[in-house]
Amino acid sequence: MKLRTGSTRDALIQAYYLGTPVFWVLDVAFQAPIRAAALPDPGWRLLYYAFAMGCGILARWRPQLTPFVGLAESSVNLLLLVLSVLLPIFMLPAVVAEGGDVSLPFGPVQLLNVFLSGSMLVISFHHNQERISALVRGASDDGGDR
Repeated sequence: MKLRTGSTRDALIQAYYLGTPVFWVLDVAFQAPIRAAALPDPGWRLLYYAFAMGCGILARWRPQLTPFVGLAESSVNLLLLVLSVLLPIFMLPAVVAEGGDVSLPFGPVQLLNVFLSGSMLVISFHHNQERISALVRGASDDGGDR
């Protein structure tokens, strides 16, 4: 399968989304939810993988929608990723006050998720933001006040 690309970043982002089934197989076969470590329930992770794959297919099927799909998807996922890191930290005082287990909330899979997904989501967000800005500038240049 040849990736439609206008740049190296386009190819990287497309490969990340279209590679979603590989991450799903790693999750199911090896219990390594590298792309969806914040979702403890396998059903929610399956839904996430279907959503991410759908975004990749939509972006490939309708390339003109790619910046909008990518910006929306990366924005939502960045929020979820930040919450998955911050919520255990914010809950720590309550756990200590209740005498609960104060173990590290992050293991190797969660850290890999933060680094891999976080990096790709930031790249995707900025890249798609730039593309949308260019589209808006181009539209205003064509139909602006004269």
